[in-house]
Amino acid sequence: MRICFELLDLLKAHKKAIRRAAVNSFGYIAKSLGPQDVLQVLLTNLRVQERQSRVCSTVAIGIVAETCGREYSSLPVLLPPSTHRLYPFQRSPASPPF
Repeated sequence: MRICFELLDLLKAHKKAIRRAAVNSFGYIAKSLGPQDVLQVLLTNLRVQERQSRVCSTVAIGIVAETCGREYSSLPVLLPPSTHRLYPFQRSPASPPF
């Protein structure tokens, strides 16, 4: 996990190729460690002041979801805990439309 914090510093680089390599590295790390820990680091980085770092973190979140092959594995991390339950207004497949 320490490497994720070192990669966050690379998101501030002036060269685009360095930033692109850092963002892709988050995907490889998430593939080996699992997306939950990496997404936690990236979501924390969204609170920083610098726009370039926030944009790169957002792109990295998308790459983590794509690299892990389970796009929906990142959704529970992004949603607040109160939205994880089933809502009573969800229809079953057998119920008629409104």
